[in-house]
Amino acid sequence: MKTKTVMQTAHEDMSRGTWLRRLTRADFRRIREGAEVKVIIKTPLELDTLRAQASKMSDIEGCRFSVHYRRDTGAATVIRREKEEQP
Repeated sequence: MKTKTVMQTAHEDMSRGTWLRRLTRADFRRIREGAEVKVIIKTPLELDTLRAQASKMSDIEGCRFSVHYRRDTGAATVIRREKEEQP
């Protein structure tokens, strides 16, 4: 599984490890295709925003995105989960 890290300055080439403030729809498409994206979180508000964005994109993209936050590193990882079928 590929891991990409996003930075907070510009949205240039993700393969070089640039950072973003927010993930774009294209970033979520990459995650849907199997990429794992890490975002450095500096405030609790950024984490809440990322979780809300992942929830919204789960509805739009048709698959479930999860945000896992590691307090010791300050990094949040966004991954794709299989969407549960609802009866």
